[in-house]
Amino acid sequence: MPLNYSEYLKVQQLLELQVLRSDPPEHDETLFIIIHQVYELWFKQLLHEFDRLKVEFCSNDLYGAIHRLQRARTIMKTLVSQLDILETMTPMSFASFRDRLEEASGFQSIQFREMEFVLGYKRATMLEFVPKDSPARAILERRLKERTVVDCFYDFLTHHGVTIPDELKTGTSPNRPNPTKPFKRASPAFTAKNRNSQSCSSRWSTTTKANRSGATVTSRWSSAPSATSREPVDQWAWRF
Repeated sequence: MPLNYSEYLKVQQLLELQVLRSDPPEHDETLFIIIHQVYELWFKQLLHEFDRLKVEFCSNDLYGAIHRLQRARTIMKTLVSQLDILETMTPMSFASFRDRLEEASGFQSIQFREMEFVLGYKRATMLEFVPKDSPARAILERRLKERTVVDCFYDFLTHHGVTIPDELKTGTSPNRPNPTKPFKRASPAFTAKNRNSQSCSSRWSTTTKANRSGATVTSRWSSAPSATSREPVDQWAWRF
């Protein structure tokens, strides 16, 4: 039997991955799951492109690297545009199933953390949030040891006669983020206060608007605001 569209793309298996936690099923939970699964698929593609980009920089392939960066930029623009779809879900709709998600959070996205490491923002302290001896931990430990896109870009520049300061190569420049700075957890009191505060919507609003003008934006869902809030969903449900 010849290969067909559904078999090649594993469509049936794909359509069975949207497993709702709400009972009876909440209508918007399907949208919520699909949006975030699509994000993870795009993260996979971005990692695939960044790995290729490293090879192109190290092999002095300028035109290949330009093409790769253009593709990555287009994917990132798509990630941002997905916010428009999520904005069609009201805060009350999100609140109707948020409690079923328990402690799950977009902060736990392993691929998002991989992208940070691949792009040069390596914080070993982030490994403490991943169970030891888990496949995810092994992936992040490998990424932590790998050369980054930035490292390979410096190789490309050096090949063309550009002198790269040592502080840039070692990541000790005062103008760069300090990846060795310990991650600070929010206190329980602070978390509870902001989770229950209706005013948190304005705080997320500023963040979202700033993110939309950037080049490296992705979604993160968090706890719902008060059920009485009617602010657009992206004002409180998204973070880096």
